[in-house]
Amino acid sequence: MVTLVENDIYRDDVLIGKVLERSTDTDRVYHVYDKSGSKVMVASLPKENPLEWKLTSIKGQEYSVVYEGEQDGIKILTYMANKGWLR
Repeated sequence: MVTLVENDIYRDDVLIGKVLERSTDTDRVYHVYDKSGSKVMVASLPKENPLEWKLTSIKGQEYSVVYEGEQDGIKILTYMANKGWLR
């Protein structure tokens, strides 16, 4: 299970990364780092479409992930951990 404690991301009580959140007038943005401090992904949730997360890797690859219901951030962090982007 992935949890977020302050800025630290844990999976089953093991630190796997960090997140810095920045909200703007239009988007909710997470800058996601692995446990060594290397940036791995930027995840943004546009306010005009609050169901679709836009992910951009440091290599410029882009992904879209759609979730129904509450967007608390844990879902997208769990997705990244399950994809192996956070270890």
